[in-house]
Amino acid sequence: MFFKFVFISLLIATSSTFTSAAEVHHCQNYLDSNDYIISDSFSFNSNLANIDDAESLERFILILHKNFSSLSIPDKKTFLRSGLVELENISGPFLNDISISARDSLLRVMGLNSHKIKSASFFTSLQNAVLKDLPVMKPQDLSSFIFFVGKLGIKPSSDFLNEFQKVSVQKIQEFEPKMMSTFVFGFGQLGVKPTEDLLKAWRERYKKIFLDFDKVNIVNSIFSFYLLGATEMVKWFARATPESQWSLLKNKDHIERRQVSLVFEYYLRVHTLALKPIQRFQGHFKDLIKPSARQISEIEGQYEMRLAISGVDYEKEFKTLPGFYLDFYIPEENKVIQIDGPSHFIQELTDGTFVEFQRPQDNLMDEILRSYGYRVKRVSYKSL
Repeated sequence: MFFKFVFISLLIATSSTFTSAAEVHHCQNYLDSNDYIISDSFSFNSNLANIDDAESLERFILILHKNFSSLSIPDKKTFLRSGLVELENISGPFLNDISISARDSLLRVMGLNSHKIKSASFFTSLQNAVLKDLPVMKPQDLSSFIFFVGKLGIKPSSDFLNEFQKVSVQKIQEFEPKMMSTFVFGFGQLGVKPTEDLLKAWRERYKKIFLDFDKVNIVNSIFSFYLLGATEMVKWFARATPESQWSLLKNKDHIERRQVSLVFEYYLRVHTLALKPIQRFQGHFKDLIKPSARQISEIEGQYEMRLAISGVDYEKEFKTLPGFYLDFYIPEENKVIQIDGPSHFIQELTDGTFVEFQRPQDNLMDEILRSYGYRVKRVSYKSL
């Protein structure tokens, strides 16, 4: 109740900054919604009914994102669930007419909530709108777009990606370290290997600004090239990064240690490449890695019931690689079982229909697990 009061107060405070009657009207509709479910979602369907043009859509998105941005990281992940599908359906026809910043805000809210795009027309409209704006998009716009498309797990068409990369090559000299690492990270999430022209441009830019790369930029870049299977790029990056920059990785604060762990395991067990800069810190990171708290999903619970009924002996949340817990382990068969929800799949639009395929992280994790001798089984949410 207290959280609800604080949140509504925040929205009211925000609404006071609006001057036009239309803005007040739309914001009041936002506040008057009776569908607050703060614990796990925030439904705003009653407000969506008032969106009937690009102007009202842009205003709504910017209000939504501003309030969304004021929340803490844990709250953001559960801020809204219901309403996003409806917002997707309503916003599709207007994406070509709203600003780049409004589109970015929409993708940020969707991406941080792990929304699964359901409308083929929405994504087609999104691609067309971005293609129209590519010549005037800034490096941060390009980086943010591919990053959040990666977070949403939806792969743009080949024609779009080719044009997107051509423009990126032209503007690469304006990319800052964080933009570069999130840019490559987006490609890594989708399993889309950048063109040789883009990789070459990326290397040249890196040589000029490597001293500005912090530990997060370094790890994101290494991890992304590893996801892409860009072996030569990983080796080049490891060798090109000076000792002073690798020493940053000793810092314990705010770093994706699980990503580093996977890089170690993949290259030292599967490919056994000579990456001395990485090897130097391998033991250090394995000592630091601590698994994050997991929330057991409903589909995992359903599968556990099946295992229990079958009478097979199993271990739940089986610890294997440093920092990683696997969903189930059956000792008698030396088998690990991973339950894959929607976030484990990349969507690709083919002939007007979304086709799903496994995300690259999962495929490479399976390769590592098999190198340890485990049998691996993945169970899709669609089969439960």
